[in-house]
Amino acid sequence: MADVLSVGVNLEAFSQAISAIQALRSSVSRVFDCLKDGMRNKETLEGREKAFIAHFQDNLLSVNRDLK
Repeated sequence: MADVLSVGVNLEAFSQAISAIQALRSSVSRVFDCLKDGMRNKETLEGREKAFIAHFQDNLLSVNRDLK
């Protein structure tokens, strides 16, 4: 009976690890998509830069959160 319980705990930990890795991969992909897209859809250079930096920082914060 103890073997069944320990296997269940290990499977739960494995499942949580897989979910965490998927979240991290997703947030890293968003960072690279942001870099790929660059500074689009704004009329002025200053507006593009500010929007890009804000979006990029949000994505990096997501990576940091998912990494923890």
